[in-house]
Amino acid sequence: MTLRSHLITLVLVAVLPLLVFSAIVLALAADSERDATERGLRATGRAVGTAVDHTLDKAIGALEMLASSELLDAGDLPAFRAAAVRALEGQPGWLSVSVVDAEGGQRLNTLQPTGTELPPPADATTIATVLARRMPVVSDLISGGLPGRAHVVVAVPVLREGSLRGALLTALDPATLAHVLDAQQLPGEWAAGIVDGRGVIVARTPESSRYTGQPARPEYVAFTERRDGGAARLPGLDGLRRHTVFSRLQHARWTVYLALPATTMDAVLQRSLWALIGGGIFFLAAGLVLAVFVGRRVTAPIVSLSSAAARLGAGQLPEAPPVSGVDEVAALAGALTDAARRRREIEAEREIFLARVEAARERAALLAEASRLLASSLDYEATLERLARLLVPALADLCVVDLVGDDGEIRRVAAAHADPAKDEAARELARRFSPDRRGHHPVARALRSGRPELASEISAETLETIAPDPAHRELAHAMAYASYLVVPITARERTLGAISLVSAGSGRRYMAEDVPLAEDIARRAAVAIDNARLYHQSEARLRAAEAAAEIGGFLNQALDPDVVSRRIAESVRALLGLGTSLFYRVNPSTLEMTVVATSGTPIPGLEPGATLPAGSATVGLAVRERRPVTTLDLLSDPRIALTAEQRTLFEAVPFRSVLAVPLLSHERVIGVLALGDRKGRSFRQEEVLLAQGFAEQAALALENARLYAEARDANRAKDEFLATLSHELRTPLTAMLGWVRMLQSANLDVATRERALQVIDRNTKLQAQLIDDLLDVSRIVTGKLSLELKAVDVGAVVEAALDAVTLGAHAKSVMLERRIDPAAGPAWGDAHRLQQVVWNLLSNAIKFTPSGGRVTVTVEREDPHVVVRVADTGHGIAPEFLPYIFDRFRQADSTTTRAHGGLGLGLAIVHHFVTLHRGTVTAASDGADRGATFTVRIPLAPLRVTERAMPGVLSLDRLPPLAGIRVLVVDDDPDARDLVTAVLGQSGAEVVTAASTQEALDALARARPHVLVSDLSMPGDDGYALLERVRALGLDRGGHVAAVALTAFARAEDRARALAAGYAVHIPKPVEPAALVEVVARVAAR
Repeated sequence: MTLRSHLITLVLVAVLPLLVFSAIVLALAADSERDATERGLRATGRAVGTAVDHTLDKAIGALEMLASSELLDAGDLPAFRAAAVRALEGQPGWLSVSVVDAEGGQRLNTLQPTGTELPPPADATTIATVLARRMPVVSDLISGGLPGRAHVVVAVPVLREGSLRGALLTALDPATLAHVLDAQQLPGEWAAGIVDGRGVIVARTPESSRYTGQPARPEYVAFTERRDGGAARLPGLDGLRRHTVFSRLQHARWTVYLALPATTMDAVLQRSLWALIGGGIFFLAAGLVLAVFVGRRVTAPIVSLSSAAARLGAGQLPEAPPVSGVDEVAALAGALTDAARRRREIEAEREIFLARVEAARERAALLAEASRLLASSLDYEATLERLARLLVPALADLCVVDLVGDDGEIRRVAAAHADPAKDEAARELARRFSPDRRGHHPVARALRSGRPELASEISAETLETIAPDPAHRELAHAMAYASYLVVPITARERTLGAISLVSAGSGRRYMAEDVPLAEDIARRAAVAIDNARLYHQSEARLRAAEAAAEIGGFLNQALDPDVVSRRIAESVRALLGLGTSLFYRVNPSTLEMTVVATSGTPIPGLEPGATLPAGSATVGLAVRERRPVTTLDLLSDPRIALTAEQRTLFEAVPFRSVLAVPLLSHERVIGVLALGDRKGRSFRQEEVLLAQGFAEQAALALENARLYAEARDANRAKDEFLATLSHELRTPLTAMLGWVRMLQSANLDVATRERALQVIDRNTKLQAQLIDDLLDVSRIVTGKLSLELKAVDVGAVVEAALDAVTLGAHAKSVMLERRIDPAAGPAWGDAHRLQQVVWNLLSNAIKFTPSGGRVTVTVEREDPHVVVRVADTGHGIAPEFLPYIFDRFRQADSTTTRAHGGLGLGLAIVHHFVTLHRGTVTAASDGADRGATFTVRIPLAPLRVTERAMPGVLSLDRLPPLAGIRVLVVDDDPDARDLVTAVLGQSGAEVVTAASTQEALDALARARPHVLVSDLSMPGDDGYALLERVRALGLDRGGHVAAVALTAFARAEDRARALAAGYAVHIPKPVEPAALVEVVARVAAR
């Protein structure tokens, strides 16, 4: 061939590789663009599925809120129908709301008036499913049931304290789901749709109305039947073949697909092929033209040197320079001669240079491939596995990659060996022998120092440092460790891990010049890991923020603790992608934990209602330490206490990695959230903080629910108390009024009249006691009750109280037994209030002890207290009521069929009086018909100066007569005036009456009384004004008369005001006649 032919061939040889390279690059670019399109299609498909799930979740959440309505509990269906109609107006796309009972019968439908006889529900399958599963259910597309409307049924169970009451359903218009698809604003040639579990299209865009209700293509149904997601080329209903991706929804067995024409996906490759063909033809033609033109210019002078060049190419000197008239050719001949002499020298230098160039090229190619690998995925652990395989055998025989976990421990994520036969041994090394971060392993040292570790030769001592475990050393010997290089992976001044390069059998020895390349690879790996972690953290924070906002809005309105517990368990598990979650309620007193809600894979033996003892399992440790607790394996964690039965239970469960978060409210642990996953799963700090945030929201919601329940119970107690008060006030009034009417008839014999008077007397005292109790409670509530503390003989107080109740006990045939230690010592207290405490306890004991029973009173000393015990053999106290025995308005039996009367205030008053004395009162009972014991402890007095109990009221026949004493009685109430006049007149007093202040002043001037008895509350001038005017009269006009205030104002501040105004004595109404006579006699004697 001629030189010209060679030049043309040279051009072709130069152009063709370029064309091949261009074809490869274009093909890779087309594949990359097609992959990017498919990734975008998948991401868009997931976004569409999330939007549909969100729509169904909103419907379920709204139904659950509606299902928690108290109108359902009250059975008020008309009111609930009105609430449901309002909910329909606020929920676009809802067609109707219906209620079914626990047997599946339809009780209410917003499409029918209340009271209309309703047919059986159209979708019996969905109703049976929601009632059986007790979880929200979404049906497939239903064509019938609603006139002319295809719809989807969303159903939630109605649960009350774990009991199934029925279900709440709504018919959802498929057009709502079509709007969700339309809202994604997909390109014109794209199609999206929702297919239910039976393979029927629920919604599609575009042309939703055309395709809704039609069956999907069999190819699509077959492809999606056993998958939760994927991509394939499938024919559509319109016959057009499309590239289709799909994903499955969370709330139903539905799938959401997204498709674009296959021609669109293939258009990129077609464009690349045409570009390659056109460019190749152009460059080939241009090369040929240039070769012909240049060949003519160069061929002539060079041909003459061909023979000399041929000899020179053979390594020989030319015999003579070529004959040529061209100086350049002659010079070239001489140069060729010199070149031949230096050829051997140059060849040696060339070999060295080529070796260096090849090494640099290989390093550059390795770095480029490593960069491509590290940038190809955000799953950095899988990427590091591929990086380890890339580095063998290029840089090492064995490559191991270690990462530092959130807990600071070293975790091996990748290992690869150049010899496939030893690859399994390398993986076993990674699984079994992670370096100790506190030890002397080269990886641990590199992580601590942040600098490379290099050993050109591994000695026996070095090998023992690397492999302290004998099994590890045996594996290292089998792999023939010879040299190692460890470089840390550092990003943003934080060491993330290390890459270990080991020479094992190839004879390679690492030197200092190998460090820069390894460090360059480690830097690129660090950037990739850091970027991936930042991306995952950002995504997790975004999902957590969205979930927290949604759950927060739900919890702010939830008042059912079971709903709160279930929603928190489901949300946190789904957000963190865990296998299971359990929500426990904690008893604040015993710290026992009871399962109230579960989510995910159920754990046998830990169903709702199961109880764990205090301190057991991971949740028990979290409750005891009042902080989140994590464990990689609860069976091997020495901190976790497990019984033999619990250990057997958890050995059969795959979820052994646990995060337990306690719920705190007002420094009390009220619950604990347990999240479980497969053994070895490490919980990151942000996951712990996320779960802790949800736990705080749940604690607040549960506290709100508790306060709501307490307020509801308080309202109920108040209503019951008012009904009881009405009954207790009316009962004595009925007896009194009836006997008064019979006395007025004057047709009664002496015995009946005596009985009538006894009944009136007894019911009057009962009425007075009721009022006194109410006044005491009022003083307690307002904080105005005070004590007059002094040393009190408790034995005398108890004796006085026994005297007061002895008559009633004898009438009921109840035996009173007293055991009073005279040396018990004085207590520091108010004698009147202590007597009231003992009287209340004795009255209660007698009331609840049947005829023939016994009441025992014991007084003894237990330093530093005087102890009073009242024990009876009566009805006893039910264990469930015992904690509330001292609550106001609480009665063990508040029904209309109760056997005993009273307002339920006595024991509350006892508790408050004892507390004011800085003492304690407790109640104990072995149960119904086992009697009860009340124990009062009052602090001992500092000095043994005692005050006897208040004396009892004397009878009229034992009082001194009032003969010769004139008494002026002032009261605007004529009945009260007549009563006082009769009482004082019966004792011999001369009584003058007045109905007002002016009448009293006139009577005072006429009669000059020895004692003034006046009411305080009167129209016009009251009793205070009267006394002021009397004292203004002076001594000579009767202004010195002794004054007694007889009033219905019985508070301590009323007594103080009366005494301050100048009254000698303050007597509250109603008053015993004997007490009134005694006071008047005592005042007159002054």
